[in-house]
Amino acid sequence: MTNDLTLLTGATGLVGGLWAERLIRKGRAVIALSRSEHRPDSKLPCIRADLKKPGLGLSSEVRNYLQANVSEIVHCAADTRFNAPLSESRETNITGTLRMLELARGCTALRKFAHISTVYVAGLQAGTIPERVHHEEREFTTTYEDTKAEAEREILRESCVPAAVYRLSTAVGDSATGAIRQLNWFHKIARLAQWLPGLPGEPVRNTPVDLIASDWSADVLEFLFHQRFEEGIVYHVCAGESHSIDLPDLFELLFSESKRR
Repeated sequence: MTNDLTLLTGATGLVGGLWAERLIRKGRAVIALSRSEHRPDSKLPCIRADLKKPGLGLSSEVRNYLQANVSEIVHCAADTRFNAPLSESRETNITGTLRMLELARGCTALRKFAHISTVYVAGLQAGTIPERVHHEEREFTTTYEDTKAEAEREILRESCVPAAVYRLSTAVGDSATGAIRQLNWFHKIARLAQWLPGLPGEPVRNTPVDLIASDWSADVLEFLFHQRFEEGIVYHVCAGESHSIDLPDLFELLFSESKRR
């Protein structure tokens, strides 16, 4: 038994994929749980699993191996669709997280568990959002926000698993090359700006839009988890108020750039 193995979910996604690359590059022992046979990296061992199945669909032999060897769990997998039916979003983001916690409880050498969340668990709450789990009632604009907020509560309610929550902002591309690995709402708006002369009406001022570089987010996550882990804490991995861009300025930038092309 190695007792020094990182178990990763969401390796085919943006954050999980970037994190896996960093672990492999540093020579860490890592294994991914994946729904498909496709390996995002030939150097990344994968085990077939499904968050929607009881026991993650793992055989008793595989489960026993993982629980004897895994020392770290990084849970990135999620249903990130904004318009997903609530039942489907709950099945992956809440029930799937509970199944990961169930697996974690049986890991005899587990030292830490990372749950990747989103800054948008704040929903429609205005003002400064604290780095803590939200227990008060709030409104949400998407099922993604709603279910990720509930998943956070489940994670930090679990006293037998040493866990931390990392809330990510919107990752838009690589800080050096601008390369985009996964499209999100920002890229859809940027694409739309190529076809429109402008927006009808004026965007509301003092509406900060928080955007981060994808490689920076992965670097920060890796640093916080592997070098500064603290059980029970919530971190915001975001640009912050002083480095955000105001909504009207963002649209002006997008439209001006689209006209130059």
